[in-house]
Amino acid sequence: MTSSTSRGPTAGIMTITISVGTRFPAYATSMGRVLLAGQSDEWLDGYFATVRTAPAHGAHHHRRSALRAGVAPVREQGWAFVDEELERAFRAIAAPINDSLDA
Repeated sequence: MTSSTSRGPTAGIMTITISVGTRFPAYATSMGRVLLAGQSDEWLDGYFATVRTAPAHGAHHHRRSALRAGVAPVREQGWAFVDEELERAFRAIAAPINDSLDA
């Protein structure tokens, strides 16, 4: 008995390779937003006054004021979620792990 398998290209299957040292803008990643949320308001004002923002793939137009306002919910809820910021159909979530050495 013989069997035959046929494969062809399919849409919707995605491979993402991010190597150590790859840099992405903090405002466009879930981990970056968590890190931004941990900064002081003064630091954030300086960051957003100087950061160059641009849509990674054309789906989002980043306005500094909207990005700055987006830090508050991350601080409040304790985690960040991004939807198609860097790449279409790519979603990511991040949360800080806080540990105390005094425990």
